[in-house]
Amino acid sequence: MKKIISTVLALSLTVGTMATATACGKDGDKFVVWTFTNELKEMIEDYYQDSVSDNTEFDIQVIGVNDLDTKLSSAWRAKKNLPDIVAIEEKYIAKYAESGMFLDIEDMLKADNEMYDYTLDAARDTQGKVMAYAWQSTPGALYYRTDMASEILGVNSPEEMQAMVSNWEDFLNVAQTLKNANTEHFSDVRILSDVAAPARAFYSERNASWVVDGKLSIESQLYDGEYSLYEIIKTLQVGNGTWGEEEDPFINETTERQTAWFTDMSQDKVFSYLLPSYSLHFDLKKYAENSTTGTTTAGKWAVCQGPSTYSDGGTWLGVIKTSKKAEKAKELIEYFTMNEDFLRAWANDKGDFMNNKSLMSEFANDATKSESFLGGQNHYKVFHQVAEQVRGNNRTPYDSKINAMFSEWAINYAKVENVSKSSAKADALAGFIEGVAAPYGSKIDTDITLPNL
Repeated sequence: MKKIISTVLALSLTVGTMATATACGKDGDKFVVWTFTNELKEMIEDYYQDSVSDNTEFDIQVIGVNDLDTKLSSAWRAKKNLPDIVAIEEKYIAKYAESGMFLDIEDMLKADNEMYDYTLDAARDTQGKVMAYAWQSTPGALYYRTDMASEILGVNSPEEMQAMVSNWEDFLNVAQTLKNANTEHFSDVRILSDVAAPARAFYSERNASWVVDGKLSIESQLYDGEYSLYEIIKTLQVGNGTWGEEEDPFINETTERQTAWFTDMSQDKVFSYLLPSYSLHFDLKKYAENSTTGTTTAGKWAVCQGPSTYSDGGTWLGVIKTSKKAEKAKELIEYFTMNEDFLRAWANDKGDFMNNKSLMSEFANDATKSESFLGGQNHYKVFHQVAEQVRGNNRTPYDSKINAMFSEWAINYAKVENVSKSSAKADALAGFIEGVAAPYGSKIDTDITLPNL
C-alpha cells in the first residue's frame, strides 16, 4: 500500500526538482539506481514517488551485494554505464568512500545534524569528508530467550539480564550456568549458536583500525588476556572440556547464516544471539516458527545491550561523481536520510531503527512502541543507547576480508589439539599475518612483532 507522507513536503520538493524533472522522461535518460537491497526500491516507489510528483523515471537495479561491488568497480574503470546513485553495504563503505568514485556530499549535512556519529565517520574519505549517508543505524545487541532466563537464571527483565552479561567475564559465567542447567523444561542450553558471534563486537569497538600508517595493527584485546577475543572464542568452544584435549562447548557449533543456525531460533537449545537491530525482522521473526512442529518462540525473546557496544551492517547512499543528475541524486539522499517525515513513516511501517537521534530518542521514550515478538518490550530504547556509543572511525577498505581471516584463525586456535597454548596462539597469529600479506602485501606492511607472545 502506497504512503502519502506530507502534502507540504510534496509541494516543497516538487518545486525543488522541477529543473531536473523535465529532462528525466526521455528513453535513455532515466535516473539510474543500483542497490543490493529491495528496501531502496520500495522506498523510491512507495514513499518518494507518492510524495514527490516530479515525473522522474527511475531505472532501479537490485543486484546481489558482492555482484554490485564487482559491477560497480568494472563500470568505474570503463567510465561508462554507471548509475547516478548507489546503495553500498557496510563492508564496502570504507572502500568506496576512499575510491574517488563518489561525489563529496558533506555540504548536505545540516548544522543541527541528527545522524549517529559512527554512520558519518564510517563514510569519510582520507581527507575526512563524508561521501555517503545512511538512512538506518544498525546497532547490535544480545537477543535472548526470556523463558530460559526466568527458569534457569531467575531473571525476569532486560535490565536484570543486562546486569548479568555486562562484561565478557559475566557472559562466560552465564554460559557455564546455562550449559549445566537441568530444569523442568531446559537442559544443556548453549549461550550462542555459533562460536564466532562475539567477533563482530570486538571488531566494531577497536580503538584503531586494522591498518595504521600503512602498517598492519592487531590490538592486544583481540588476542591477549583472559577476555580477549581469542580466549573468549576458546572458552566458548571448549566449554566444560579441557583446552587442547576435549571439548564440551558452550555453543551449538553451527555456522552463521547456515541452516542449523537459523533452526536454533525455533528450538530450545540456544539461549541468545548477538545480532544487529534489523535481524529482529529479517532473521528472528522469520525463523521463530519451527517448520516441523509448528511451534514458535515468538514472544519468548527480549533484547539487552550485552557485553559490548557495536554495529553490524547497514546501507549508505552515494552519488557517482560522473552523474549528470547529481543535484537530483542529492535530493533523493536528503529525502531518505534527513527528512523526518519519511524517517518516521518508514520506522512506523517497518519497525526499522533509523539514523536520526532525536527521532529514535522519541521512540525510545514512547510507551506505545512495544514489540510483541519481544514480549512487549520497546527495543528502540536499547538500540538508541547502543548506537550513541558505537565507533565508526576504525574502518578500512580491507575490513571484510581481514575480519574473516582473523575469526578463522581464532577458531583454529580454539580447536587445536595436542599443542601448548602459547605455541598454538603464536602459530595462529602468524598464520593470520601471512594470510593478510598474501593479498595485501604490496599495500599493507605486515612485518610486525606482537607483544606478549
